[in-house]
Formats: sequence, structure tokens, C-alpha cells
Amino acid sequence: MLCLEFTSNANTIDLDMIAMMEDYVPPAPIELLLAGASGAVVLRAAVDAMHRRKLATDHDLVVAAALADTLCGGAADPTVPVNEAALLGLERANFDRLLRSEKTQGGIGHALSTGKPLRN
Repeated sequence: MLCLEFTSNANTIDLDMIAMMEDYVPPAPIELLLAGASGAVVLRAAVDAMHRRKLATDHDLVVAAALADTLCGGAADPTVPVNEAALLGLERANFDRLLRSEKTQGGIGHALSTGKPLRN
């Protein structure tokens, strides 16, 4: 069994080990057809309905909007494939925006100190 050693940089692995594998073929680039803005509207509507019934908080709406944007490819055209790099960029942008939110930071701090989620 071959074990790849990961370096301190999470995005790189020991390429010499891979080169020693004669049959190694890098994976094909991934392209996805995503729903785009219209799909995000549907996901947000579901969370809005939960919010009206007091099953979701105001901050849940913010998180759900970022998640819907990421999962649906942002402003992607549903007929044009989105590559993995573009999707990762969208995910990072939404994650970064959420991390800068006071409520997200409060929730993370609360979870770290108490071991329980904060419903804010």
C-alpha cells in the first residue's frame, strides 16, 4: 500500500512519490452544470419559509444565502459548465465574507468555548 506524505502546505503532496507510480494518470478536470442564480432563489425561498415559521434565525438566512450562491455557481449560466477552480474561488469568497461577520465569529467563539452551537 502506497502512502503519500503531505507537506506543511495542504495544497501540495510529495510529487516524487506520484512520479514513481508508473500507471498514475492525473484526474480529469471537473466541470459542472450548476443552477445559477435561479437555483439560488429556490434555495433561499426554502430558508425564508423556515425563517417566517421561526425555525431559522436572521443569521441562518445570511449563511444560507452564501451556501446557495456557492452550490448554484453564483451568477453561472445553467447551460455553461463551471470548472472546479471557479467554484473553489466562489466558495472561498463566500466563506471569507462569512468569517468577517460578527455573528459568525460569535458563533465560532461560543462553539469553541462551550462545545455547543450558538443560535444567533
